[in-house]
Formats: sequence, C-alpha cells, structure tokens
Amino acid sequence: MSADKRLYIFDLDNTLYLGRAERHRRLQYERRLLPFLNNLAAHGHLLAVATFNTDAEVLLLNMGIRSLFDSVVQTARATKSEMVSSICSKYPYIPTHNVHYYDDDYDSVMDVRALGIRATNVAPLTGVPIPTELS
Repeated sequence: MSADKRLYIFDLDNTLYLGRAERHRRLQYERRLLPFLNNLAAHGHLLAVATFNTDAEVLLLNMGIRSLFDSVVQTARATKSEMVSSICSKYPYIPTHNVHYYDDDYDSVMDVRALGIRATNVAPLTGVPIPTELS
C-alpha cells in the first residue's frame, strides 16, 4: 500500500448533505462536491461516512455519491469517535496521520481529535471546504 493513501471520513448531516441550507445553495454545493469526491477516489484514497442518520444510504444514493464510499457507518448507539475508530480498524494499513475527519459538530470534532486524527469543524450551511480548482 502507498504511504500516501488517505482515509477521508465525513459526517453526513450538515457536512456532506446540507439539509438546513436553502435548496439552491445545497444544489450548488452538491455540484461541487461530486468532482471533489471523485478526485479523492481517483487518487486511490478511501472515503467513509460516520453518521447518526438512519437514512444515510438513501441520502447518499439520492445525492448520486453512494458508490464513492468504501464504508458507511450509521448508528445512534455509538459516539462519533467510536464510529471513526470502527472505520479506521477496517483499514489498519492507513496510519492515523493519514486519516481526515469532517463534521459540523464541534464536540464530535474534539472527540475525534483526541484519537490523534486530524479533524476539521465545518460550517453547517457551507459544508466541506472544497478547493476551487476541483469545483
């Protein structure tokens, strides 16, 4: 395995799926999100979702991005750090410093950072920061 292989883990609600944003803003975001995720997958990186949302599979399918994700963990019986740990255990060849987590919930971000994982707190109305060259 390449030492540069990375694992990107995303929360769903208000991170990948902007359910609280105005419809036109959400659709604009989703049009930029698809090339971003495609680019990560095309470079051999793994993508995962950690969410409390029990409709995650349906939302990801409706957004047209489900096939890009190697793992989707959806449960209300675990913390985000437990979900992230579970996902990471599926890919033991990826070092912790190559794992990136994105969530709109500050407490979840701090819990995941306590695992030694790079975690980014995103704005719930704008989602994951997407580099302009990929949008």
